[in-house]
Amino acid sequence: MARLFYHRPQFAILDECTSAVSVDVEAIMYEHARKLGITLFTVSHRPSLIRHHEYLLRFNGEGHYEFRKLDANEQHNAFGFGHGKTKKIGKIDEEDNGDGDDEQASEEAGGSGESDM
Repeated sequence: MARLFYHRPQFAILDECTSAVSVDVEAIMYEHARKLGITLFTVSHRPSLIRHHEYLLRFNGEGHYEFRKLDANEQHNAFGFGHGKTKKIGKIDEEDNGDGDDEQASEEAGGSGESDM
């Protein structure tokens, strides 16, 4: 990050660059980059970085992707980043034995709606 601030490029691709720092220090670094006018493309598993971005490009690991503008609520609230597979959630009834054998659902994110940032 020191080189980034020294060279002040127009844009930078950051790959897990804040994984060894606290969320507070992470925020200081991203805010400073913004003040310098550096456009950041971030690859990360940290949901706390969402608030420092305006767009989301998420790959689901199955050949699909999602690219969209983040709305204000998403920028201030962390949401999960996964591989695009989610478990179907239904009503809990008396017949559900809780063994986790429910069918897995795969969401295709290709334009209709997480990668890792």
